[in-house]
Amino acid sequence: SSSGAYASLSTDSHNYTMREFALRYFRKSQASLDQTDGGAAGKDTDSLVQYTKAPIQESLLSLSDDVSKLAVASFLALMRFMGDQSKPRGKDEMDLLYELLKLCQQEKLRDEIYCQVIKQVTGHPRPLMPYLTKFLQDSGPSQELARSSQEHLQRTVKYGGRRRMPPPGEMKAFLKGQAIRLLLIHLPGGVDYRTNIQTFTVAAEVQEELCWQMGITEPQEVQEFALFLIKEKSQLVRPLQPAEYLNSVVVDQDVSLHSRRLHWETPLHFDNSTY
Repeated sequence: SSSGAYASLSTDSHNYTMREFALRYFRKSQASLDQTDGGAAGKDTDSLVQYTKAPIQESLLSLSDDVSKLAVASFLALMRFMGDQSKPRGKDEMDLLYELLKLCQQEKLRDEIYCQVIKQVTGHPRPLMPYLTKFLQDSGPSQELARSSQEHLQRTVKYGGRRRMPPPGEMKAFLKGQAIRLLLIHLPGGVDYRTNIQTFTVAAEVQEELCWQMGITEPQEVQEFALFLIKEKSQLVRPLQPAEYLNSVVVDQDVSLHSRRLHWETPLHFDNSTY
């Protein structure tokens, strides 16, 4: 996957277009267009990254035969999820979404599935799709959906993505637009701190927020704090890694989170009541 090689993402959407990407990375059998007629060639190139009502017969990117077969399956699952192909009997949107997520676990398929999604929402005939098309084509700062999606993508690049698939309850809430949940963190002295987390919130972000509330802004001092996961039934106590996604660990009723200072080299200061 080429995405794994990126250390960061450019926020300048004008530098990168899917048309340019298709010319460079899509299968040569598709992108080897007749350049004698520039107008026709341009239209053919645009069609590579626009909605199609017919399932693909091979991967968009140049992949091995085995991986290409999986890409064909993912494209069909995507079309069924979007309502462009009939759903198999006994399967609903959640089943199809999980099918896509399982395929995304294979690193070699991730760039392919990103391309498939962009292709199918670009120029889609249904009224809803222009909004998604706008988000993908022009992720400007004024677009709320684009901004949040870009933040999620930045987190995926920075923290490596969620290791386990979201549980069904979380995915159902996400599909309904209910991506925010309340998180309770226990502090020493019987004090509780409440905050809101989203699907892609990691432990480091919440701990930094908590430290900021206590007036702690120096990175060295922030690193002296950590969130601990306590599971009552098994009496499990362990510190969370900074890159752990909280929705992946806070899934049971008997689980609680506690903030503790592991060690300190920075002198204590008492200029903040919460501190």
